[in-house]
Amino acid sequence: MIRLVTCDIDGTLLMEGEWELDPAFFDAIRRLLKNGIAFAAASGRQHYRLRKMFEPVAKDIFFICENGAVVYEGDTPLSETRLDPVKARRLMEQILAHPECEILISGAESCYLLPKKGEDCDYVRHIRETLGYRTVIVHSLDEIREPIIKVTASRWDGVDAILEDFAMWNTEFSVAVAGKEWLDFTLADKGTGLDDITARLGISNAEVMSFGDNFNDLPLLEKVGHPYIMENGAEELKQRFPDHCVRVADTLEAFLSALA
Repeated sequence: MIRLVTCDIDGTLLMEGEWELDPAFFDAIRRLLKNGIAFAAASGRQHYRLRKMFEPVAKDIFFICENGAVVYEGDTPLSETRLDPVKARRLMEQILAHPECEILISGAESCYLLPKKGEDCDYVRHIRETLGYRTVIVHSLDEIREPIIKVTASRWDGVDAILEDFAMWNTEFSVAVAGKEWLDFTLADKGTGLDDITARLGISNAEVMSFGDNFNDLPLLEKVGHPYIMENGAEELKQRFPDHCVRVADTLEAFLSALA
């Protein structure tokens, strides 16, 4: 029996070039809830942006945000996993010194940028306008006052080329490739975020259906009873998990129809 459905956003619920959810998907979420099945959006995005994306149903669903670093039930925080400030500072200084990287520093509700090409550069506009993040421009790490929950190295040509440069952090943080351009460092992951929700609901991981496409989804997908990999997802994950999905909406529709 399925008691919870979780869904990644970028590359899963939103395909390449898509930035807003199909309003019809909110009806699918309502049908899940009517059948006693909870829903969780599981993303590397911040809660502020996710809540706006899911506004019509936001008060009724869960959010695994910042790759598990913060988890919400509607607007109510369930957990927040903060980075050690000393280690985070060393990591951030390394990213800032890297000639090919920009940095994105996440608190629970805002992100902080120290853009290398000025406040009106393409990177800042992408974070603020395309992603729709609540964003603060700072000129020094000392200006950031709130606890840090995630640090991201961004390389627009792809982060695969910088993985070795930051490999020394693999034993200190949960390091996740979160799409082509993003390398996330947290002390949590989507799997720990899932644990917070299943504990809240009093259900087992075997009762969870989950959709994902990339390696930051792996800690969650390997825990659940019903994992689905998108057909456009990472080839290694498609080989590992037998159930594939072209469109989340279609797979959910088949599932919901079977419940009727």
